[in-house]
Amino acid sequence: MKKSFKKFLILVLSSFLTLIFLFEIIIPITSIAAFAGGSTTNKSEVKAKKEGYLYSDTLPLNNQPFFDVLESKYETWKHNPIGNVVSKSPQESLINFYALMAIVGDRVNLISNSASSDPGFGWSEKAKHQIEETEHLFELAVNSLDKSDFPESVRSHLADESAIEIKHLIDYVFYTSKSPINLIDKKKLKNMPAKSLDKVFVWRLLSTPISLTNKIGDDGIGFGYRFSTETVKNAASMYKEIKPELKYMPSTKYFTPNFYNDFIHTPGHLVSPKWYLNLPIGLRQFLEQDFFFGETFFQIFFAGLAILIYIYALFICVRRIINIFFSINQDSLPKEVVSKNKDIFLYAIPFVPITKLLELFIDNYLNFTGSALVVLTFIFEVVLFLISVFVIVFFFEAFGKYLVFNLKNKNLNNISKLDVKRQAGLVLPLFRSMAALISVSLIYKLLLLLGLSPSLVLALSAVPGLAIGLGASKLLGNLFAGLSIQADDHLRIGEFCKVGDVTGFVTRIGLRSIEIQTLESKVTIPNSSAEESVIENFSGVEGDQYGQGLSLRLKIPSNFSPRQIKILVNKVTNYVNNIPSLLNTKVTTENSDGSLKLIIYCLLNMAELDTWDEYINMRETLLDKISEIVGQVEGSERKISVAFETSRNMLRDIPNIVKEILESDKNFEFDAMNLLNISDFSYDYILELNGKHNTLDAFENGISQFNQKLIQKFNELNIQIPYPTERKI
Repeated sequence: MKKSFKKFLILVLSSFLTLIFLFEIIIPITSIAAFAGGSTTNKSEVKAKKEGYLYSDTLPLNNQPFFDVLESKYETWKHNPIGNVVSKSPQESLINFYALMAIVGDRVNLISNSASSDPGFGWSEKAKHQIEETEHLFELAVNSLDKSDFPESVRSHLADESAIEIKHLIDYVFYTSKSPINLIDKKKLKNMPAKSLDKVFVWRLLSTPISLTNKIGDDGIGFGYRFSTETVKNAASMYKEIKPELKYMPSTKYFTPNFYNDFIHTPGHLVSPKWYLNLPIGLRQFLEQDFFFGETFFQIFFAGLAILIYIYALFICVRRIINIFFSINQDSLPKEVVSKNKDIFLYAIPFVPITKLLELFIDNYLNFTGSALVVLTFIFEVVLFLISVFVIVFFFEAFGKYLVFNLKNKNLNNISKLDVKRQAGLVLPLFRSMAALISVSLIYKLLLLLGLSPSLVLALSAVPGLAIGLGASKLLGNLFAGLSIQADDHLRIGEFCKVGDVTGFVTRIGLRSIEIQTLESKVTIPNSSAEESVIENFSGVEGDQYGQGLSLRLKIPSNFSPRQIKILVNKVTNYVNNIPSLLNTKVTTENSDGSLKLIIYCLLNMAELDTWDEYINMRETLLDKISEIVGQVEGSERKISVAFETSRNMLRDIPNIVKEILESDKNFEFDAMNLLNISDFSYDYILELNGKHNTLDAFENGISQFNQKLIQKFNELNIQIPYPTERKI
């Protein structure tokens, strides 16, 4: 691909040099032949005289009644290039413009003719100063045109052309006039300011289409008479009508018949580059001939060459960007995604200035004109804005992901991690919103540059509004709901919540939806649905520590006595209070649905704030331990039965005997033992004890040893355990 493109460039350059060589030979020969024949010019002059191109009875410019004023203005502008062309009268504005353009045309010719004698390869400092002053005078003259009807992207270029075209039109009017032109009417001039303050006036030069008006244009030009939009817009078509006659007009102090041709057929703005002016005259004549669409061979060749190089470079860059973009997948690491987004941005950003420079090269340096100027400028502006939108989108995307990556990789504690994750969750939606807003602004700016009026652009803006109203109402609803969720701050990233029927950790809050990590999967809920649902937030803050809410509801066995319920609550409270990762613990009971329940609520201070692992592990640990505590509390009240044959004294001593046996194990405490029941077969004692064992297995082993000792002691004392009886070992 690269080799073929190089061959193509070599072919184009060799063809160009061959043409230059041929025309260096052909043009001088044809010029000599034309001079030797001598008949072509004579025939043209005869034809011109017959068709009225040359006038013998016209009134010379120096005999016109306004000539003294014109001379005065000419000398003023020549020696004092500071002032305002726009005046309170249309006649004075016209004379200012004409005198100023005559000076510009004359200076352009003088500077161009001095190229061969000017020292150095480039223009000398003196010549540069003269060129800058000439450009300044030309800019003052152009400011007397109401150019608001031109598209903004080509306004300055077309206004420059129109100024020179209007100058030629005025040349033609003055040159062909057979009667005096009364431009200055002092009586009307006195009344003009008063009239101009409250009304719009249009003044025409004789019966020509050239008109000046005091109407303020769309571009906000101030008070004074300027060439009307109709004159400026139609200057090109009027110039084409008189163009054939301009070549017979003599070049004088005021008449500059070659001004427009020199302007559009040579590179540079007003004055061509010095290297170009020093080319052989034959070569310049060839290069300045109309070649295609009114453009010269020089313009077409170098514009085509620049565009080909630009397209080739753009093609290579776009192909590289596409390859990078499709290399990003779900398996890509965050660091790799950030790096690739950065590469895409870096590949695209150079084409913003390159596109603008290419446009300026073709429009300003090669000096394209007319339809070719408008078409190419529009194309470059569209490409420039499309690339700009792409660059802006990827800039905010790359920069946002870069910030998110750096924020998430900071070594922070739990609270800081949570804040960082929330900040990271806000970064991308915020940056994407900014990118969308700037992109829409650029699109509207492009429409204005392409010539659409602000009112039409506003009218077009109703179309997206209608589309939103008809087809994107849900998207807009989700967007506003997302903004509401972010503003209310009742649902945040990292919190453990229940949204509707979905319970889990909030991992993302976007502009359109929120994402919740449940135990089974990730669930995406539209923001509008989340906003309308009942939200239970189980997260909370204890002091300066943040935790995820953990709630347990366990059914208490129905046979538990009030004492057992109290012991159960105390034991569970002591247990959860001694776990460092649990904060703000609360243990209580409630009677609901006809049953008694144990309620445990606490905040879990987790190392990873938005994962299920620690939450599930702690929940399982609590459930297992509380089940063991329930088992111990259930065994803390025991029934001990003895036969009816047991003596009264022995019945009285049994609690002391049991206490002695029980307290032989340091992990047991004796609370009470009372004869509460007389059943059909026995006397029934209820033993109330308290075990300090760490596990249920240790408690049950302790009970087993107690039972064995109790049986042995009863055997020694001849205390019989009746049958049938109830015992739990």
